[in-house]
Amino acid sequence: MNFRNIPRTCGQCHEHIYEGFRESAHFEHVVSKHQEGQGPTCVTCHGSMSATVLNAFTVEEACRQCHNEESQNHPENPQQARALLRSFLSIHRHYQYIAARGSPAATKSFLKDVDAHVHDLTVTWHTFDLETTERKARVVLEELRARRDEVADAARKRDLADHVGAPERDGP
Repeated sequence: MNFRNIPRTCGQCHEHIYEGFRESAHFEHVVSKHQEGQGPTCVTCHGSMSATVLNAFTVEEACRQCHNEESQNHPENPQQARALLRSFLSIHRHYQYIAARGSPAATKSFLKDVDAHVHDLTVTWHTFDLETTERKARVVLEELRARRDEVADAARKRDLADHVGAPERDGP
């Protein structure tokens, strides 16, 4: 497969991600005839057909191939990318907590809204605009933290009410 065709091929199934990637400077490097074979493509981070499991350190290392002190090509980017992926992990953990412990009626609508934000965040990540991605991630994380705290407070109140209303037992 021609190097330049990789994003378009992946974009056949991942349209929104492809649209985000097309907005990136990385995409410009991939399609530029002056920079043959340069710039990351989908397989740089994901391998073929998502064969590679992404984590903060593998992405940091992939970024470091071009963004490092020697190249002076934004050497801060790998560390920023790692921090952002850690934020994504926090978003996922808070989401899971809320989904598992929140009341189904109240949680459903909230998580539907969060799903839209997470989708947008995923597309934005693929533009490689780290500042915008960080700003959006912070907003989503703040929303999730606030809801997680509400869910945790409600659980504490239920537990306290259950404890107070429970009959006392004598002996073992």
